[in-house]
Amino acid sequence: MSLKLSRKLFCRETQLGHRVSMPVNDDLGSRQLEDVCVNVKDYNRINSIKDIPINRRSAWKLLKMGGLKNWHLCQVASFREYGSLFRDRIGSKPAVFIRQPAHVEQLAAQETRHPKRVDLETWIAHRKQRGMALGLFTSEGESWRESRNLLNKAVTPPKRVALNSEVFNEISDDLVARIRTLMNKDNTVPNLVVELHKWTLECSCWFLFASRKAYVTGQDSAEVSSYLTAVAQLCRHIEYFVLLPSRLLKLLLKYPFIWPWSTNVKAWDTLASFAANRIKTYLNGANNSENFSVCQHLMQSGMEPGLIHANIMEVLLSGTQSSSNALYWCLALLATNAECQEKLRDEISTNLRNSATSISYESLQSLKYLHCVVKETMRMFPTLTETARTLEKETDIGGYALPADTVVIVSVYGMGRNPEIFEEPDKFIPERWDSISGRSNYLTVPFGFGARQCLGKRMAEYEVKVALCKLLQAYRVTMATTTNELQAYKETVLLPLNHPPIEFHSL
Repeated sequence: MSLKLSRKLFCRETQLGHRVSMPVNDDLGSRQLEDVCVNVKDYNRINSIKDIPINRRSAWKLLKMGGLKNWHLCQVASFREYGSLFRDRIGSKPAVFIRQPAHVEQLAAQETRHPKRVDLETWIAHRKQRGMALGLFTSEGESWRESRNLLNKAVTPPKRVALNSEVFNEISDDLVARIRTLMNKDNTVPNLVVELHKWTLECSCWFLFASRKAYVTGQDSAEVSSYLTAVAQLCRHIEYFVLLPSRLLKLLLKYPFIWPWSTNVKAWDTLASFAANRIKTYLNGANNSENFSVCQHLMQSGMEPGLIHANIMEVLLSGTQSSSNALYWCLALLATNAECQEKLRDEISTNLRNSATSISYESLQSLKYLHCVVKETMRMFPTLTETARTLEKETDIGGYALPADTVVIVSVYGMGRNPEIFEEPDKFIPERWDSISGRSNYLTVPFGFGARQCLGKRMAEYEVKVALCKLLQAYRVTMATTTNELQAYKETVLLPLNHPPIEFHSL
């Protein structure tokens, strides 16, 4: 083997992180290196866009595919081109995108006591401008840990969900009746997604304040409409701000009258006012309820009023679109897969014979196919298409040492569409979860992972399952327009493209 060829092969193998056993010549003389084992952990060796500057290439690709609304599709295309890891930039920070379950598990296993997401500088800037405390999504370090621990005790235990099951059933019954009231002659429901947002908001407010607000029955005020509009505006712009270079973002934040920062400030003010009004109503007499509430729990824990307001405002934001979007995608997928819908309805009818019966948390455990349907829906259309961590220390992922301050993007959408894990990933096949669900806890992570995973995961899953059972007991759902494939676009959350109307046929 020639000196030139041996050096080329050695360098190539070590760049890829392979174990190499071969003789190598060096410039100081000829010598044999027997069984040379190389395990490279160099951040710069991660598969990435190499021929032109990374930002330029990825920005052009994103623009070519339609902009940030298709960022989830752009990520899938990049994985297809570069493999299971690729490098880019998020704002001014280096970023690595991953989608393999093993890599996500490695990331989760190496988390610190205070795992950090991406910097939400616009959110923090708003709090500073208004003299407000930082809540669950904006705080870091020990202050975040203290808030999270208190909220975990109030929200995550199964018994908390079980104790509120009767009211969640009532809210879902109201949703069924609301759909019947709003239904057009063609069996479609105007602004169905908005109605589902109101249903989610009603569930969240009950859990937070132990009082019904009648949002889902249509007795809502202009304040609720303003609130939902403000949430949509924030979701529309979050990623634009996250992806801006830090210096440009800081310049923008100095001028609150410039769009879209001005729109975001007004939207956050609307959310802050809404949360403050709900807390005020609770303090003015609604807290006489014997039912447990998160607000009561935080007050009794001694949390400062400003911090209670900040946490409730941010928890409300996270819950407003999560369950509602998941329920919409469940209905849409079942509407386009009639056999799956009938199979699920048969299971519901067999296990829950009386539609007027309250569906308990325990009784849902026997509905295995329902679990598969919800799991498959969240694989195909997760509410959030990615989750992120900003590394606080050097972290080994996939054999590469990623330095501190690197942003690791877990492509949740990319995980669900990974053909290496899921056969025919673009097809709705709930049955697949019968055979693969026990393989790993990281096949998909629609609610995130680790200490920063979704606070209301258990409650959201219960809400969706109860509402889906109630709706399928009352209606057969079909798609009003012929479509071979449901499509989605991204505004932080994954939304249905063109909102194909769903028909509800009374049973």
